[in-house]
Amino acid sequence: MIYYHNPETNRKDLILTEAKGKDFSSAAKQLVNTFQKIAQSQTYKNHECCKDITIRLCCVSKRISKSTYSSAERAKKEILTAIGVKKGDCAFVQPNDFERFIRGQKVGV
Repeated sequence: MIYYHNPETNRKDLILTEAKGKDFSSAAKQLVNTFQKIAQSQTYKNHECCKDITIRLCCVSKRISKSTYSSAERAKKEILTAIGVKKGDCAFVQPNDFERFIRGQKVGV
């Protein structure tokens, strides 16, 4: 988990991160499970400091390439369907693109 606050936009993000090889479907399931546990937590729901936080999800993998793109794309759709986060708040990225995702830039799948 990473907490990121952008002082320019005042956006506050809690980024759930999963590092995987090529098992993107498993990563999707783990991210969805963690998201649901946090989002359903009474502490999270009721704590004043959590009201303005956006939960974002990211799978980081060195194995994302042209040959694995479609399976990463399917896994992302699994997440979007299961929990309904915005498309830009979920990504499957190479390690070198992770910082850009944290900062809110569009990267990866």
